[in-house]
Amino acid sequence: MKRKSKTGFTLTELMLAMAIFAIAIIGIYSMYNASVALIDMAGTLTQMINAADFKLESLYDVADFASLDNYNSQSFNLPEFGFNSIAVSGATGVYIITPLNDDLKRATVVISYKIKGNRIIGEDANLNGLLDAGEDLNGDSRLSSPVELSTIIARRQG
Repeated sequence: MKRKSKTGFTLTELMLAMAIFAIAIIGIYSMYNASVALIDMAGTLTQMINAADFKLESLYDVADFASLDNYNSQSFNLPEFGFNSIAVSGATGVYIITPLNDDLKRATVVISYKIKGNRIIGEDANLNGLLDAGEDLNGDSRLSSPVELSTIIARRQG
């Protein structure tokens, strides 16, 4: 009489395969979570850059070229912004006006903001619009942030 051979996986092989599968699923899930967080942060950054652009564009409406200097070091607050999973709970910006010559000035807007987990994006750690002791992390003697836009404004002729 012929004996049938048993085919199939042993319990050890099945457990090993399940462990490998579980490790792969955990890795994929953590990559998914990280990518969702990065997408949210990119969306927040985009919205902050749009706010900085709006503030910078408002300087073009200043009637008197000399009065642009009044905006130098002037800070402003932005309202709270809500997002899907990351919310900006506070944002403060500052204008930096630098004369280039008699007819040109560089206008820069720098915005620092606080996201979920009380993480501050930018050097303004207390969001007061001033460069305080210990905030100048890159040593450029002014507030810096990933949200920083500049333009050159010329004196109007005539």
